[in-house]
Amino acid sequence: APIYSWLSQPEEAESFRGSIQKLCDASHSKALQSLVELPPSFAEAQCLLHDVTDKRHAVIYQRDRTRKFIHFDEMKERIGQILGAQWTVSVIIHNDGNPPCLIVQCLTRADLLITPHGFQSMLNMFLPRKSYMIEVFPTRYYWSGYKSLGLAWDVQHAWAQSAPLTTLAYTLASFT
Repeated sequence: APIYSWLSQPEEAESFRGSIQKLCDASHSKALQSLVELPPSFAEAQCLLHDVTDKRHAVIYQRDRTRKFIHFDEMKERIGQILGAQWTVSVIIHNDGNPPCLIVQCLTRADLLITPHGFQSMLNMFLPRKSYMIEVFPTRYYWSGYKSLGLAWDVQHAWAQSAPLTTLAYTLASFT
């Protein structure tokens, strides 16, 4: 089935979210929060270290292999500057061993998710209603499937394309 028809009714999306919440129930979440040491992939996940604050929360999801954000540290710093002091910026680095409930716990507190295009874009299903996801696509590529899925969750979607990395790629991209 096409991705946009997975949860075609708002009730289906709410039912799915409820099922996920049951799997990651409050006692399990508190047990995860009390871990002495978070996995390295969550080292900068401020959303797991603090209770609810007045600050808004942005999460940057960094892939571990392909389609990684390059110059990541500068990008993270710049996003923090742009968003300002009223925002907290967290980082989750992809790792196949990441505990799913930690990801859910972090994203259910997020107002914004910034992620490269890829399967992890489905994480928009854990964002709260009325939050935002910015999906960064490789040069000359766009597929709106995750946007459609996000709309089923009442998550707004924005996108950008990464700049070509080489002079040749830049020249070729300028012709299209």
